[in-house]
Amino acid sequence: MGKNIAKTKLDILFCDGGSCRKAGSELMVREARAYLRNNGLWDTTHTIKTRCNGRCEDAPTCIIQKGNFWYKKLTPNAIISVLESHLNNNQPIEEHLIYQDGWEALISNDERPEVKPKPFQYKIDDKLGDCIITKGFSSDQYLYPLFLFLKSVNEDVFLELENGKSYPFSQLERIDYSSAYTLKLHFKENKTISLVIGGVSKEEPLEVIQKKITSTEYFILEEKNARGVRFKDKLTRLVAIVHIPKTAYKTWEYCLKIQLKDTVINEKTHSNV
Repeated sequence: MGKNIAKTKLDILFCDGGSCRKAGSELMVREARAYLRNNGLWDTTHTIKTRCNGRCEDAPTCIIQKGNFWYKKLTPNAIISVLESHLNNNQPIEEHLIYQDGWEALISNDERPEVKPKPFQYKIDDKLGDCIITKGFSSDQYLYPLFLFLKSVNEDVFLELENGKSYPFSQLERIDYSSAYTLKLHFKENKTISLVIGGVSKEEPLEVIQKKITSTEYFILEEKNARGVRFKDKLTRLVAIVHIPKTAYKTWEYCLKIQLKDTVINEKTHSNV
């Protein structure tokens, strides 16, 4: 029988992402669970391991509910003190808090600045020629949403593979990202394109690791009135290009606003691009 969460007074979400594990989260979680078990609190609390909660700089971290208390830099001793304070006094320990409801800002000595793409720059590219270009993000948290958008928008955008074959997104029937790291694009006439976009374990074959998309570039070709997104793998080999014609306004606006976080186009760039 699972935990009866209707009876729990406290839910503790322990981050189990890579940074927290490296910082010693597993021992901290074990101590917390042992404390709850030995003090007869197991049935009235619920401990959960989550994936990364986005506060790697403050590892190890946890979130305590009911309420919204985010804790940082937790040691085995610190988590016991935090649990005792919540369970016995219904109070947080501010010394270890990153954030709680009502605060206007986070408290972290290790806050990292937001990562944003660099502005577009003029460049003479070996393959593209004269272009205006910038690098975007290549994690699956960006690439999967990108392809979902390309499927949903009704514009004349198409995918060109490194072998020159082209596939219009208007013919894309289904997107499958159920595997650990491979995105599959199912086009009409039983054409399936596989792209490695997720994190690949070191235990996987070298060939698979090298196929991971690690470079995503957004470019403008002024002379051709063309725009696009170019993907390269770990060995800087071309994987594919998404071609975005000048008439595909929604797609380009999405790329600039969502994928590139409102990245600035060099003011020398012509206004019609």
